[in-house]
This record gives sequence, structure tokens and C-alpha cells, in this order.
Amino acid sequence: MKRFYTPLISLLVVSLLLVGCIPSTATATATLDVMALVEQTVSAKETELALIPTPTQAQPTELPTFTSVPTFPPTATMIPPTETAAPELMVSSVESLTIPNGTTLKGGQTFVKTWRITNGGTAAWDSNYKIVFVSGDSMGITSITLGKIVYPGYTYEVSVTFTAPVGTGSHTANFMMMTGNGFDFGMGPKFDRPWSIVINVQNVFAVTSASITASPTSYVGKCPATIKLTPKITVNGSGIVTYYIRTSNAPKNTDTYSLTFTSSGTQTGTVVSWPIDSSMTKLKVNVYIDNPNHQDFTVLTIPITCTP
Repeated sequence: MKRFYTPLISLLVVSLLLVGCIPSTATATATLDVMALVEQTVSAKETELALIPTPTQAQPTELPTFTSVPTFPPTATMIPPTETAAPELMVSSVESLTIPNGTTLKGGQTFVKTWRITNGGTAAWDSNYKIVFVSGDSMGITSITLGKIVYPGYTYEVSVTFTAPVGTGSHTANFMMMTGNGFDFGMGPKFDRPWSIVINVQNVFAVTSASITASPTSYVGKCPATIKLTPKITVNGSGIVTYYIRTSNAPKNTDTYSLTFTSSGTQTGTVVSWPIDSSMTKLKVNVYIDNPNHQDFTVLTIPITCTP
């Protein structure tokens, strides 16, 4: 606003000075002219001023409000499980080297099962540890002592003579390891599962047992002499059995004999008188079933003492 009135006042002062220099008659006329000019100038300036937009007072800017961020509880971070250390006692594998599971045998037949067992734990197996029967058909075996130390990662091979059950069908024997203080352990995720023998028994005629009695049971006396050998044979049904007796001295074997069975049961075979002499300190004998089993049975040892 000051800039508008300052030049106007200057113009008015100059005009008055000029009027003063003009003669009086003309002064009135000049004055009127000057006043009219000033009035026009003021009016023009006011019009110009009206056209200038009046500035508005700046309004205070409203500050944005902020909403507080809610606090969340910390989330649990999933940590992958650490690998479980190997237990002290475990059987990691059992390999059947003979008589694979599912083998078909005759009732009462003996068979040799060979295992390769791996110590998968972190502790050695002592020599007094045992393989023990835990369930099923024992097939004549309740325990087998290791008899040696088996270190972690090493294998243990054992051969065991089993006897197939007489009854037909599938038969299973389950086994585990046992420590010297009676703690059982085996296979599986928790190392508490046994390993098994599984066989099938056919309904066929077979000898289930064969033994020999000697008379005398031990010999003391003059030589040469003879000992009477009497076989006894048991079968599971009807059929014909052929057999002979094996011995530990020449001529080694007796003649071949036969027995006819009409049903299951036990019969006494032919009595054989076997010679002995002063060169012998003992005589070992056993029955060999030629048919139907093709199998040796239990050996009997007879002590011999020849006197002069």
C-alpha cells in the first residue's frame, strides 16, 4: 500500500509548484486541471488496486495424526531338529547267509542257520553277551553266547543248528541280543525289535529224532571185545526209513537197515555188535538217516579202556 501513495504525493507536490509559477487567472484553471488529473490518477490506481487479488491469510496446516503400531509377541523360530546320536546298544542289520526265510523243510529236520549280525551302536558287545530266543517256536535253541568281543561297526557271524517243528505250516522263531546283566536290545527305530527265522514245514514223512544206546555205556576190560549198539528212531507218520550207524573207527559204517512205520511213533532198530581193540580209547557213534531225511543225528561217545 505504501508503494501506491508515495508516487501520488510526489506528483501532487510537483503540480502545486507548477501552479505557483502560472499567473493567477490561469492559476485557477490550472489548479482545476491538476486536481482533475490527480483525481483521475487516484481513480485509476484504485481500479488497478481492486484488480489485484487480496492475499488470504495462510491457514495453519493441520498435521497428520499417527496411529500407534500394535506390539506383537515374538514368533517362535522353527529350529530343525538335531541329528540324534547313535544309541549305545543296537543291532543295525542281520543277514541270513544260509536257510533264507521262507525255506521249506521237513518236519523234525535239523538245519544250520548262519547269521551275520552288525553292531550298529557306540558300545562294544562283551563276550558274555547272548543271542536269546524271545518268542515263537524256539526250534530247539534258547540262547547262544557270543564268546568274543564285537566292536561298534563290526559284524559277528554265527552258525546255529535248529530243528524244524513237526507240525506243518509256517513257523517263526524271534531272537534279540542280551547283555550280561539281562538287558535285551535289537533292531528297529527304538532298537527293541527282534529278528526272525521263518520256515515252512511240509506235511511229509520224516524222521524227527534218532539216537543210540550202548551196552556197556563205557568199556573197561580185555581187548579185543564188542559193544552192542541199539538205535531208536522216531517218525512223524507212516513210511519206510532206511538208516545206518556211523562210527569213528574202521570200517566206519555199519550195513544199511530199514524200518517200516504205519503211523507216527518210535521203533527200535537192529542191534549191532561193534568190535573194539587196544588201539582205541573211545568210540563215537551216531545214526544217519538215509531216507527220507538224509541227515545225521546226535553223536554218542563211549569211553574205552583196554586192560592187559
